[in-house]
Amino acid sequence: MRAIIRLFVFLFFKIKEPRTIRLVQLIIYACMVGAGHYIVSVLPDLYTDVLGTTLVYFFGAAILLGGVLGAIAVLPGIWWLERTAIIALWTGLGVFVVVQVALGISIVGLLIAVALAASFVQRWSDITEYDLAPRAS
Repeated sequence: MRAIIRLFVFLFFKIKEPRTIRLVQLIIYACMVGAGHYIVSVLPDLYTDVLGTTLVYFFGAAILLGGVLGAIAVLPGIWWLERTAIIALWTGLGVFVVVQVALGISIVGLLIAVALAASFVQRWSDITEYDLAPRAS
């Protein structure tokens, strides 16, 4: 049991500061991977009726790719890759919002998308001034 705790502590301290924000952001990116995978693999009729099959693949792939790139980049602090992920996620969430507005459904889904986009705006503002090593003096 001690070895597992030591491994957990060792891995936790390998994460760049601020660790808790990065872990929360990792969870958000992982949720985006799940959402993108669902959209690409299931092709929900709700979206294909509005966008067509090709655009649904694009929409799902943008969310999936953004989530994967963000999950890879957030813990070690690869800022340029995380910025790419955020742009892909904004694209996917933008399409989602357009579909939500076009169908006139679920204000809750719309607000969740806006909240996620706002979290990505906050993350973008945290990392935008850094190229490789934030807060390095």
